[in-house]
Amino acid sequence: MKLTASNIISAIGQLPKDRAYQYINPKTKNQIEIVNVTYPEGPILIKRYNPTKGETSHNAKEESISPQMIWRIANAFFPSQPINFDRVLGASYNTRAVLETLLAHTSQFYYCYPGRIEIISSSSQIKGGHKHLIWYPEQPHELGVIGQIDTEIVISEAPNVEVFYDSLTVPDDLLSGKLDIDIQRRHAQMQIALIAIGKQLNYKTWIAQNDKGIIYKNKRIGDMDGVIPSLQSSGTVISAFNDALRAALFIDCIWFKNSALLGLRG
Repeated sequence: MKLTASNIISAIGQLPKDRAYQYINPKTKNQIEIVNVTYPEGPILIKRYNPTKGETSHNAKEESISPQMIWRIANAFFPSQPINFDRVLGASYNTRAVLETLLAHTSQFYYCYPGRIEIISSSSQIKGGHKHLIWYPEQPHELGVIGQIDTEIVISEAPNVEVFYDSLTVPDDLLSGKLDIDIQRRHAQMQIALIAIGKQLNYKTWIAQNDKGIIYKNKRIGDMDGVIPSLQSSGTVISAFNDALRAALFIDCIWFKNSALLGLRG
């Protein structure tokens, strides 16, 4: 099953708008109110305020959860696989905890604390994990109530590594012109260039699940020619191995020739 932004909008659109929603973390005193949900893919307008500080919905400002943010989260979800919002979104979007909370109130999403593997020197042990959200479309809970579920899933959290480039030049004939000026992120430029190179070499290209919603020339890069929509149904060498599939989900780019893996970046 594939989650889309319209699925998320439909789910949140079912939540009552005449009430305030508590954050998942009970220590957070702010409350969330849904002002408007725009179909089919957003945005979602919300208000948040702290009653313990005398704040009310009346004087709270309206904030927006953008379609871009909703798509990035939708692309990261697979059934029964927990995701960490901060890892998917990084420091982007100051409403990410709001979206996480609203989803946890819908019937198909739960929050959980999967274990994490801590590796020190040559030894490893399982530690308590951080909060994740998990999608269980076949196991709904009561609408409007935060859903929590226990899980025996254990996650290996690889450290983030940043790579810096002095410049990025893509031949004009590769993309039929320069990269759109609106694409400012170097990471997005690299993803688009790698897709184009793979296409020129007749390779199939896998792009990280959480990057498929990047927009280039009014089109999601996940929908570009040559991009693999799903690793499970790709027929590649890793499609038959669940551990390999999970490990590959957030690798920036993988090239395949027929079913063989040629190289990866990420």
